[in-house]
Amino acid sequence: MRKGPVDPSIPLGGRTIQKKRSRRRRFPLKLIDTLRSSDKLHNMNPAARLKTALCGFFAECVVSEVAVEIRVLFLTRLPNLLFPWRWFQFLKVRKQTGIKVNIGCGPLLDPGWTGIDYRSPNASIRCDIKRGLPFQDGACRFVFSEHVFEHLDLRELRCVLRECYRVLEPGGVVRIIMPSLEAYVSAYMTQNDAFIRTVLDRQVSRAEMLNGVFQRVTHRFIHDFPSIQSELLAAGFSAVYHSSFRSSSYPELNIDCDLPGRKAESFYVEAVK
Repeated sequence: MRKGPVDPSIPLGGRTIQKKRSRRRRFPLKLIDTLRSSDKLHNMNPAARLKTALCGFFAECVVSEVAVEIRVLFLTRLPNLLFPWRWFQFLKVRKQTGIKVNIGCGPLLDPGWTGIDYRSPNASIRCDIKRGLPFQDGACRFVFSEHVFEHLDLRELRCVLRECYRVLEPGGVVRIIMPSLEAYVSAYMTQNDAFIRTVLDRQVSRAEMLNGVFQRVTHRFIHDFPSIQSELLAAGFSAVYHSSFRSSSYPELNIDCDLPGRKAESFYVEAVK
């Protein structure tokens, strides 16, 4: 491989720095060229085009993680600091009691519930639950969360569970639905291909299925019942028990997602303050 002439007046270390700077300068140009020239990107929206193009330079998991953090910053944290109407939303819920909270409500929010989400337009409040819940002590009757807490590492989970305990009234209940470590491991050990097709809507190898649940974007910790039970008891809850799909003793909490794949991969827990 031919190399260009070397300027003897530049020390060896300086040449290395020059090469690194040159690579950094070339990266934006390569990215722009990829965005312009790739046919498969033309039918995508701008965000998807940028993400797909960046995956050509960085690992997809890294790009996805960074994309989530950027959305949280620009859809939640900065607007909550800058926009007065967000301040009034927080002040409004601070005065309420008997609240039913759906953490991570997504696009669907049942009537009578206060939805928390970092990006959903249907959310009553946009906030980052890792920074606390915007309610007074004992203001909530129920807290519901489906497929959210697996996105928290143990330190974050413990902070959020303590917040759930704080905002619940005495006798209040939290219902948590999460991917089941036991269900995935059991499907792997028993060679249950029907579970894979139901959950993923396609057939993949059992190894790919088992690894996939840990590698989904921002998944941090996949629990079984004993692990989440111990965390809830440590947070102060007086009773923790295993539930099942839409079988809560409290009818208002029976709002679980009824998709077959979601039911197959999930386990259900309730805890009482």
